[in-house]
Amino acid sequence: MRNQVYNGDPAELTVTLISPTVLQCDIALPLNKGTFTYGNIGIFLNNNVMLALAALVGPETKELANPPGTAGNIINRRVLIRARDMAQALALTVQAPAAGAGSFTKIDVNSGPVLNRLLQQDVTVTVPNVGAGARGNVTTALSWARQTKMALVVTPLDNSWNDDMLVSARCSTAGTVKLTFANLSASANINAGSKNFSIAAIGAE
Repeated sequence: MRNQVYNGDPAELTVTLISPTVLQCDIALPLNKGTFTYGNIGIFLNNNVMLALAALVGPETKELANPPGTAGNIINRRVLIRARDMAQALALTVQAPAAGAGSFTKIDVNSGPVLNRLLQQDVTVTVPNVGAGARGNVTTALSWARQTKMALVVTPLDNSWNDDMLVSARCSTAGTVKLTFANLSASANINAGSKNFSIAAIGAE
């Protein structure tokens, strides 16, 4: 995750498996944390692989309480992660992040099948012009011979990434992936051009 502003304490995260396919992550940031502005929340596995990235509608500020001048605020956020056979893939505990690990907090996979990067491919795609606060789509071909049912994670490979650009991926048809580019900026466009990404399929072996 680029431009990280806060690395969470394990006590601020509660993880609940609410169905065989849905993992609920509740995050509570108390008055004594801040001040910073953020737009994304990342949930990471214990091998520093991102399990989920939640994007807010717009930037949000967490203010540190500093009486009497600043009252501060409490932030409560819920991230729902949906995946096939989540109950079979994960046994969950919350771990403190390693120093400098660059993650919000850790979810430890400590038994059962291990979530791994089963497939990974570097791609270059031509991003359409995306207006402020808008979305754009593009489909790219993968060398994978089948349509995967696993979660797909997209990460930047170089500085062609735009800090205001959020990219999500899903399988469109066998061998192709639809990338959705969301512009988090309220004022500037994402200009059309080539962007370099790595697409990884995360699933249970």
